[in-house]
Amino acid sequence: MKQIGSDRVELRGNLLIITTPVRDLPDWQVRKYRAPLIRFEGRSWRITSRTTLPDGTTRFELAPWDPRDGEIPGPEIEYSPEAVALRDQALAIGRRRSRGTMLLNYVGPLTGFLPARTKNRLEEVYGIDSVVSTKWSVFLEFLVALGAFVLTAIGLMVIALGYPSPIVPMLMVAIGIVTGVDAGVRLSRVLAEERPPPGFYEWLFMRRRG
Repeated sequence: MKQIGSDRVELRGNLLIITTPVRDLPDWQVRKYRAPLIRFEGRSWRITSRTTLPDGTTRFELAPWDPRDGEIPGPEIEYSPEAVALRDQALAIGRRRSRGTMLLNYVGPLTGFLPARTKNRLEEVYGIDSVVSTKWSVFLEFLVALGAFVLTAIGLMVIALGYPSPIVPMLMVAIGIVTGVDAGVRLSRVLAEERPPPGFYEWLFMRRRG
């Protein structure tokens, strides 16, 4: 038995046994006609069985392919340490991207505050829609602005009644204006179908695309 990447390979009599932790190998199918040929160490093999084991691994049994049998072969697949290494690397990258996408989905509304170029990159790599995330960030800004003005009114009322107020009205007004102005401008860019929309106050430093 030998280890090739994450796979275990064993030559048992006239059969080649490959056990792999990879569940999805769509090209490795058991077929009666035009079966795929697996090239391994200079020989061609055809898949005779595919079994999912209790531990989640997949076991393939392969028999030698003889052109004299008259079978029409299907696609040829190179199986080697280099091919397995490339496959394992691609799967590892895919898993990392999947975890990154899941995390970004949780913080999606906050990514709308990021610069347009960053949002565009996130959309290309992880599929996070830049327009949708910007809409959510604008909605959050409107909530913050509304809350700030409500707190301002409460603070002024407390002061007018002659009581000390823990709320600083001027600070709340500043927060409401800052978030409200940015939300209004970025919402207008979204409605104008600008893609990707600008990030938080990015519109101050970038020329509007026509």
